Amino acid sequence: MSYYGNNYLTESFVHFILSQYNKVKGEQETKNKLIEPLFQQIGYDIKCIDDIRTEVDCGIGIRSEKIDYVLCIAGTPKILVEAKDWKVGLCKSHTSQLFRYFCSTDCKLAILTNGLKYWFYSDFDRENIMDEKPFYKLNILNPNEYDEKILGAVCKTNQCTYGIEKLIVELKTERLVRDKKYLSELLALSYFKNLDYCDAVYAGLSKVMK
Repeated sequence: MSYYGNNYLTESFVHFILSQYNKVKGEQETKNKLIEPLFQQIGYDIKCIDDIRTEVDCGIGIRSEKIDYVLCIAGTPKILVEAKDWKVGLCKSHTSQLFRYFCSTDCKLAILTNGLKYWFYSDFDRENIMDEKPFYKLNILNPNEYDEKILGAVCKTNQCTYGIEKLIVELKTERLVRDKKYLSELLALSYFKNLDYCDAVYAGLSKVMK
């Protein structure tokens, strides 16, 4: 029995994507008909530059490369998105632009997607350096309960409360403790010094201590 969410990956939305993707041709149609509907589903206005910027220069002296989307909150970049044709299987070689742009911004989340699969990246291994491996993979045609939590953290309306940055801190805390890192090493990380992240740190610790 398939799982459907109440907020984002609802039965109607998943069925909409299922009915569309076989008709889609090429990367641009993948963006327009598969990826952008999900952005709208999680609260972003495709036509508002304060919400979404498209074809953004990667920087680092490489003007010919561009990131497909940057999701913003009130104009501040929060999430980087690299898009591929839905027929293309996602792989490590597709992350070069994301990697370069991640290092030059304050964004803590990068997404590689072909409109059906979404791979989520952050900086778990080295702070401010995007990891080589995604910390989460979402398949929109085979949704599960945790997918809703991930999309809830990415959702525009949650960015001022328990948004993606706090979820990343929660997951980092959980991973560091499970990996048996020394307390001094944990406390040296910048987010442990930020009182705004106390609830996220506590949530990560609570998971490990259950």
